[in-house]
Amino acid sequence: MARRRKRRLSPAFLIVLLLGVGVAAAGWSVWNRVRPEPVVEGTSELLNLEVEVLNGCGVTGAASRVATLLRRSGCQVVRLGEADHYHYKNDIIVVRRGKRKDAQGILGILEGSEWVEQRSEDAMVDVTIIVGKPHPLVESDVFEDES
Repeated sequence: MARRRKRRLSPAFLIVLLLGVGVAAAGWSVWNRVRPEPVVEGTSELLNLEVEVLNGCGVTGAASRVATLLRRSGCQVVRLGEADHYHYKNDIIVVRRGKRKDAQGILGILEGSEWVEQRSEDAMVDVTIIVGKPHPLVESDVFEDES
């Protein structure tokens, strides 16, 4: 009886296969970072606002969670970051450019927020939101299904 010879995969085939898998994984990762958040209930005022969200309570992910909510409402969140300290007792909405009435829709999203006007036409964003504590959105289970 003739002995059957085992087939081996060539090294070139394995390299091409691994490169293909790597390119597919990198493409998927980039797509998940740059795809826009769907707008759920945006208002025309919010759609034109460029917003930055700063963590002022020190809870990990606080700014990110509020930014997700704002994006769903139609805001263009262009920057996330840390506030100058973590001792803010309430959310603070800082109007930097434009008119205060253009940012009124944020009050409906972040109830109980305080308003401050620090106008500067050189500002990079229209509105800065500092997430203070305790923040009900950070502690709620609204985002648990987004893991």
